[in-house]
Amino acid sequence: MDQKISGMETQINGFEKKVNGLEKKMDERFNKVESDIANLDKRLTNVESGLERVENKIVGIKDDLAFLTDRYNDKSREIDRKFWELKKQNDSKKQ
Repeated sequence: MDQKISGMETQINGFEKKVNGLEKKMDERFNKVESDIANLDKRLTNVESGLERVENKIVGIKDDLAFLTDRYNDKSREIDRKFWELKKQNDSKKQ
Protein backbone atom coordinates (compact mmCIF):
# COMPACT_ATOMS: atom_id res chain seq x y z
CA MET A 1 0.00 0.00 0.00
CA ASP A 2 2.81 2.40 0.90
CA GLN A 3 4.42 1.56 -2.42
CA LYS A 4 1.21 2.41 -4.22
CA ILE A 5 0.93 5.72 -2.37
CA SER A 6 4.58 6.47 -3.08
CA GLY A 7 4.04 5.73 -6.79
CA MET A 8 1.01 8.00 -6.86
CA GLU A 9 2.96 10.76 -5.11
CA THR A 10 5.68 10.39 -7.73
CA GLN A 11 3.08 10.68 -10.48
CA ILE A 12 1.53 13.72 -8.80
CA ASN A 13 4.97 15.34 -8.50
CA GLY A 14 5.57 14.62 -12.19
CA PHE A 15 2.24 16.17 -13.12
CA GLU A 16 2.97 19.22 -10.95
CA LYS A 17 6.30 19.68 -12.74
CA LYS A 18 4.56 19.42 -16.11
CA VAL A 19 1.86 21.87 -15.02
CA ASN A 20 4.49 24.29 -13.69
CA GLY A 21 6.41 23.97 -16.96
CA LEU A 22 3.26 24.62 -18.97
CA GLU A 23 2.37 27.61 -16.77
CA LYS A 24 5.84 29.01 -17.31
CA LYS A 25 5.53 28.56 -21.09
CA MET A 26 2.09 30.17 -21.06
CA ASP A 27 3.39 33.11 -19.04
CA GLU A 28 6.27 33.54 -21.48
CA ARG A 29 3.91 33.43 -24.45
CA PHE A 30 1.50 35.83 -22.75
CA ASN A 31 4.34 38.26 -22.03
CA LYS A 32 5.49 37.96 -25.66
CA VAL A 33 1.97 38.67 -26.89
CA GLU A 34 1.71 41.69 -24.58
CA SER A 35 5.06 42.93 -25.86
CA ASP A 36 3.97 42.43 -29.47
CA ILE A 37 0.73 44.31 -28.79
CA ALA A 38 2.66 47.20 -27.22
CA ASN A 39 5.01 47.32 -30.23
CA LEU A 40 2.08 47.25 -32.65
CA ASP A 41 0.41 50.02 -30.68
CA LYS A 42 3.55 52.15 -31.00
CA ARG A 43 3.71 51.45 -34.72
CA LEU A 44 0.04 52.32 -35.11
CA THR A 45 0.64 55.59 -33.28
CA ASN A 46 3.51 56.35 -35.66
CA VAL A 47 1.34 55.53 -38.67
CA GLU A 48 -1.46 57.75 -37.36
CA SER A 49 1.02 60.56 -36.81
CA GLY A 50 2.34 60.10 -40.33
CA LEU A 51 -1.19 60.17 -41.73
CA GLU A 52 -1.89 63.43 -39.90
CA ARG A 53 1.23 64.97 -41.46
CA VAL A 54 0.14 63.76 -44.90
CA GLU A 55 -3.37 65.14 -44.37
CA ASN A 56 -1.91 68.49 -43.34
CA LYS A 57 0.28 68.55 -46.44
CA ILE A 58 -2.74 67.73 -48.62
CA VAL A 59 -4.67 70.61 -47.05
CA GLY A 60 -1.70 72.89 -47.70
CA ILE A 61 -1.49 71.73 -51.32
CA LYS A 62 -5.23 72.31 -51.78
CA ASP A 63 -4.86 75.82 -50.35
CA ASP A 64 -1.90 76.52 -52.64
CA LEU A 65 -3.82 75.18 -55.61
CA ALA A 66 -6.84 77.35 -54.80
CA PHE A 67 -4.57 80.40 -54.49
CA LEU A 68 -2.80 79.63 -57.77
CA THR A 69 -6.12 79.01 -59.52
CA ASP A 70 -7.39 82.40 -58.34
CA ARG A 71 -4.18 84.07 -59.54
CA TYR A 72 -4.42 82.30 -62.88
CA ASN A 73 -8.03 83.39 -63.31
CA ASP A 74 -7.15 86.99 -62.39
CA LYS A 75 -4.23 87.03 -64.85
CA SER A 76 -6.36 85.41 -67.53
CA ARG A 77 -9.05 88.07 -67.12
CA GLU A 78 -6.39 90.80 -67.17
CA ILE A 79 -4.86 89.40 -70.37
CA ASP A 80 -8.32 89.15 -71.99
CA ARG A 81 -9.10 92.73 -70.98
CA LYS A 82 -5.78 94.01 -72.39
CA PHE A 83 -6.27 92.00 -75.56
CA TRP A 84 -9.68 93.54 -76.17
CA GLU A 85 -8.39 97.02 -75.37
CA LEU A 86 -5.53 96.61 -77.84
CA LYS A 87 -7.88 95.13 -80.43
CA LYS A 88 -10.23 98.06 -79.97
CA GLN A 89 -7.34 100.51 -80.31
CA ASN A 90 -6.05 98.71 -83.38
CA ASP A 91 -9.52 98.67 -84.96
CA SER A 92 -9.98 102.39 -84.30
CA LYS A 93 -6.57 103.16 -85.86
CA LYS A 94 -7.54 101.25 -89.01
CA GLN A 95 -10.69 103.33 -89.45
